[in-house]
Amino acid sequence: MLNPPMCLSRRLVCLVIAGILALTLPARAEDRSPNAGTALAQGVVAHDGMVVTQEARAARIGVDILRNGGNAVDAAVAVGFALAVSYPRAGNIGGGGFMVIHRANGEDTAIDYRETAPAAINAKSFLDAQGNADPQKSRTSALAIGVPGTVAGLALAEKEYGSGRFTLADLIAPAIAMARDGITLDDDMTDEQTNILARLAHWPASAKIFLKADGGGLSAGDRLVQSDLADTLQAIARDGPDAFYQGPIAWKIAAAVQAAGGVMTVDDLKDYRAIERAPVR
Repeated sequence: MLNPPMCLSRRLVCLVIAGILALTLPARAEDRSPNAGTALAQGVVAHDGMVVTQEARAARIGVDILRNGGNAVDAAVAVGFALAVSYPRAGNIGGGGFMVIHRANGEDTAIDYRETAPAAINAKSFLDAQGNADPQKSRTSALAIGVPGTVAGLALAEKEYGSGRFTLADLIAPAIAMARDGITLDDDMTDEQTNILARLAHWPASAKIFLKADGGGLSAGDRLVQSDLADTLQAIARDGPDAFYQGPIAWKIAAAVQAAGGVMTVDDLKDYRAIERAPVR
């Protein structure tokens, strides 16, 4: 899955993708309906920085990075890892995405860290016996699992365009704490989970985290603890992206995908690279 969209800005560097929920440093909202004070969609102006994303806890982490002297890329990376914990239905380190960066000197760049197909996927991988497209193979089978790019992409962005005030470990630390200590679920998270209970129940590792002992979903107010994710994030913080793409974590990813009927290998993970490109105009 793709990481959910985010938008951040601070003086010298501006990253823009898209967003829904805004948490800002001192800001001004001015557009209101003339009818009985009803609020319309509001334009928001922030003079010192803004973080826009789909989950409030992650957005606050980005704001803290800006307040402590980070630039937009620092904040984006921290938010990206935080969403892996606080927005599990979309923000995750098992997916990928894109980052578009506009710098104050006028330079623009794009980092492509979308998932890639395992090397064993070919033109016939998603066809049925009659040679027709098989939606089940391309949408819900383990053959459709792409080599994840999020970790490589966020690490590359921070290395090349971060402020230098933070290490990658600094930016992952808030996500580790949330995963280890747990977060309290709200209605939005539990409502969405209800729609995918059957899929979660199919995988014992997922059921252990996201379902109750009786097989039911977690409720608003329940605490979601993700210890395995915390351990994975801790390894990335300690050893960099190689901790994810090589060694024990990569072995476990490849083994799990193959056990489910996929073809991803440890070499697919080892060979993954995020790519910096000139933005399309």
